[in-house]
Amino acid sequence: MVNGKIPVDALRCMYVFALYYGSMWPFNSSHHSNGKSVIIVDVGTDSVGCAIVLLCDGQLPNIQYSKRTPIIFSNEPRTAERLAVRVRVAARSAFDLATSFFHLNNASGKLLSNLPIFLNAPWSSLYMRNVKFAPQENTHVNKAMVDKMSSGYFGRQKAGEEEALIDRALFNVRFDGRRIETANIPRRAPLLWNRNQKAPSRVEASALTIGAYRPLTKMLRDEVRRSFGAAHEPSFYSAATSQAQALGALQPSRGDFVLCNTGGEVTGVLVVREHAPTAFATMPRGSDFSVRTLATHHNFNHYEALSAVSIAPREAPISDRLGGVLCDAESLYTKDFEEAFAGVAPFTGSTPVFYTLGDSADERWASRLITQSPILKNIYPLGVHSSHIDNALLSKAGVVNVNVGYVPDARLQLEAVFCKNVL
Repeated sequence: MVNGKIPVDALRCMYVFALYYGSMWPFNSSHHSNGKSVIIVDVGTDSVGCAIVLLCDGQLPNIQYSKRTPIIFSNEPRTAERLAVRVRVAARSAFDLATSFFHLNNASGKLLSNLPIFLNAPWSSLYMRNVKFAPQENTHVNKAMVDKMSSGYFGRQKAGEEEALIDRALFNVRFDGRRIETANIPRRAPLLWNRNQKAPSRVEASALTIGAYRPLTKMLRDEVRRSFGAAHEPSFYSAATSQAQALGALQPSRGDFVLCNTGGEVTGVLVVREHAPTAFATMPRGSDFSVRTLATHHNFNHYEALSAVSIAPREAPISDRLGGVLCDAESLYTKDFEEAFAGVAPFTGSTPVFYTLGDSADERWASRLITQSPILKNIYPLGVHSSHIDNALLSKAGVVNVNVGYVPDARLQLEAVFCKNVL
């Protein structure tokens, strides 16, 4: 500074500096003109996760910010209404933190293009049916017929009093037992059709309807408007089907698998065949059951219980002290899993791949019980292939890019992959 003024050359240098380094901000529109920012929200029964993801063509999803807010639940009945209130409190906290980060790094706020909210069980429900349609004689199978079949079926679907339909999909279309890729069905030109066959032809398809707990979706919409403004309307997805689709994209050679999501108060079991959801079951206990058991019987707080669950299997002193309580909890959890899995087991293959999901110690506890369950040994004498999907595994595989200082969990990483492929 000379005589209280900044020299012109210095101003020019500052201007060039601002242009160059300003273009390196993660949400700068000039540097990422072909990208878009997505705020991902993952809603469970034990926490709400939130991530800001930058999606650019030809690049991995770039997670700029990630935070998971725990749901604080006191000693009271865990009803859906009370749990939804706790979810709202956690969501508000997660949204406030994400909003602060977003506006700090993107003053214009022009690139927030989507706000998908992924609902874990029991906030979302899956209904799967096999739909049959008998076309009239000499009617060709074309796009119009498939559209008519889907509209006729979905038009009859009604949501329950406390449920909203958030998605409907028709997949695995089959003509006389032969599978048809729906993307290749021409709108006007007919597919192969045997006019000389005596038996009537039929078109079949698998239909998926996804419902959501209406009071919760209304609460979350209100919180989105409060935090991000009325211009941003959230879209709702099933976390189970979205995570399964992401896993299918990461492992395209594995079209058949079972995904077990154990986090929180509920465990969801999704069977996927040929990359399509085929059967779904839930059980009324999740990984939190181990933590609540220790909190009840040994007066541990949440973090003490998590630590105990982590070290009890291999440390003799604490194992001897807690062994009886944890053994009872394991027996109850295993029994519930076997009852739930029995209903979907007929839809799996002879040697299925089992994916379990989660980063915390209690989720690894539940994963071990699932993969070592006696029902799997009885149904699959050849054994099963199992893999526990956590943040460490996905980070090693490099499925997303992550800003230093923000380590996303496995669910948010998979949902970022889903958004990259779908949005």
